[in-house]
Amino acid sequence: MSADGKRVLVACLADSAFYMVDVETGAYRKLHSQFFQDNTYGITQYGIDQQCRWLVIQGTDLRNGVARPVFRVEDTETGEIVLEQEPGITIRGVSQRQDRLMSNTQLIKLSTFELIREYPKETPSGLGAWFDDDRGLVYRARPREAQEIDAETGEIRRSWTVRPITFHMLRPSNSDWLYVFSTETDGLSGGSQNLVEAINLVTSEKLTFTRYFWTLADGFPWFSDQPQCFTSSSSSCFAIGDDNTPHYNAVWEFDAESSKSAVVTDLRFFYHDRYQAKTLVITPDKSRLLHCWAVRGGDSSILRCNSLVPVATSAHENSSDDSSRDVSVVQRDNSLTIELVHTNSEELITNVQIFTSDGIVVARVPVSDASIPVTFSIGHLSSGAYRCVVTTTGRELFASFTIVR
Repeated sequence: MSADGKRVLVACLADSAFYMVDVETGAYRKLHSQFFQDNTYGITQYGIDQQCRWLVIQGTDLRNGVARPVFRVEDTETGEIVLEQEPGITIRGVSQRQDRLMSNTQLIKLSTFELIREYPKETPSGLGAWFDDDRGLVYRARPREAQEIDAETGEIRRSWTVRPITFHMLRPSNSDWLYVFSTETDGLSGGSQNLVEAINLVTSEKLTFTRYFWTLADGFPWFSDQPQCFTSSSSSCFAIGDDNTPHYNAVWEFDAESSKSAVVTDLRFFYHDRYQAKTLVITPDKSRLLHCWAVRGGDSSILRCNSLVPVATSAHENSSDDSSRDVSVVQRDNSLTIELVHTNSEELITNVQIFTSDGIVVARVPVSDASIPVTFSIGHLSSGAYRCVVTTTGRELFASFTIVR
């Protein structure tokens, strides 16, 4: 999606073509760059700048029955082919404003394909890069290192040590925090966790998100290794992931400035007797999400549009917030599950009460078995903010959640 939230690029498998879609009206047009009819000659790589202006594609062009490898840059507004030549690189990041392309090992002037700077080869090679057009920079991923590079000269300005081997990076437009989203398990504790780290570009302060949805009870989610699964608003970042099953496909929001994270929507659409995962993008103002159904047959190319609906409570990373750290409150469908975390095995839940923001009790939950998480229906509650008071064998704990109908 473009930085202003007005246009979104759709790569359609149904006809092996690219489309530019107007977010407000739903109008779309087919782009000129249509290479392959199948993947016989290898997959097609593509990238697009933050304005959705220059589309960069590397693939196989079939002309008169002859397969020809091609690297092409297309102006999506005019349809003009800005550049076309033999390929030989792997696309990691694109910027039309800075006229740059980052591959695994090279920074290239996009309009002329002139080499600006070459970097050492890395292992693994599938590492990401993100252009910060507002500041004239590009952030390049190396194994366990994030580099800040001058996009004009290719000079490495500074770098930070990070935990993941492979990752994607983003900076919200009105924020000084650079977000690092791990796409590599790296044998970390738990065996399947993907870390989210944030680096303050002014103070070099670091924040690691550890308490977001599924991290406490069900394990860490899996993040996609595709850059289009990571996006940002003016002040926060979003990531799409799942728990490695077809039942959940969620969007997390991360805000390092306030040390908070939340699930803003849980995508579960039932199709052909099973749940389907969806590809989506979110508008910068967080008012709308666009998602493409992975459907079959004649219904194989549909673009749906839904409003964002929060489905889980926020999680605070503030270590001084002892109360919220020790209780997990997770909202799924019309039920709420409450569980103690970071506590000793002798502490048990004895009572749960739900209050409105005005202090009115709307639910008292009896606890029949204190040894298991407490799950109860909240289908009778209307939209609004609620506070949960959890009484244990030794104290009271507090957490908040929001319902949007």
